[in-house]
Amino acid sequence: MNLLDKIVINNQSILNELFGSLTSINETDRSLYSKPELVAGNASIGGHVRHILDFYFALFSGLPGNEIDYDKRERDPVIESELTVAGEKIRVICEQLEQLKGSQEQKISVSVTTDATIAIMEGKSTLLRELQFVHSHTTHHMAIISIILRVNHITPATNFGKAPSTVAYEQKQACAQ
Repeated sequence: MNLLDKIVINNQSILNELFGSLTSINETDRSLYSKPELVAGNASIGGHVRHILDFYFALFSGLPGNEIDYDKRERDPVIESELTVAGEKIRVICEQLEQLKGSQEQKISVSVTTDATIAIMEGKSTLLRELQFVHSHTTHHMAIISIILRVNHITPATNFGKAPSTVAYEQKQACAQ
């Protein structure tokens, strides 16, 4: 299996982990999905999910022309409030990821604002690197979602929101003891 196929599978896996954890919230806690949470800067779990998915959609929107602009995101408020809509969007993204298997590496121009005083920053990247980026970005936001869940007395899976390198490090440390 080539690296591109592996990162595709890793992205599908993390998205499925995200959705699985969210759907495991019981019915009485479903309102938590769209509830603003002070510990997260008044963002909701749904807001973080929408933000994660926006980056995947920006990636897929830009691939045909080899120009990704992460600033041109949909920001669909329905994803923030409706878990079933988020689930459908995750399914669509996983299907789009599946279509990338067997693809050749491609060079991509990437635009993103990192400084509000500069209109746009453009750089060169590759499909592999951008798939690594959206995976890391997803992990980061899952860590915040994990905090929101925990302060609301819901315990996610042990490694939910942990970077794979952190999980590997912790496993190595546990074996050494």
